[in-house]
Amino acid sequence: MKTLGQNKFTIQFFEIHETENSIYLVLEYLPGGTLHQEISATALTETEVKTIIKNILRGLDYCHQKRIMHRDLKLENLMLKQEGDLTSIKIIDFGLA
Repeated sequence: MKTLGQNKFTIQFFEIHETENSIYLVLEYLPGGTLHQEISATALTETEVKTIIKNILRGLDYCHQKRIMHRDLKLENLMLKQEGDLTSIKIIDFGLA
């Protein structure tokens, strides 16, 4: 199984537990909500948008260096580590990768 390892811009994977009927992934807790929720609630400045795009591209670059393609990048798959902190964006949901 290929893992992403640790990166500031992608959700952290800790471990996996398997039972006869289920597989459980232990992932980083991100209480800040999705980027979709954040930008729906507030207007963003050009500087904030620039920071968001840079961080998303850094996360994608990391994935591509590991030869992983996300395939489902959308606002709902971008989460904030802390509410209101647009610099703490993490890419999540690698189900189709």
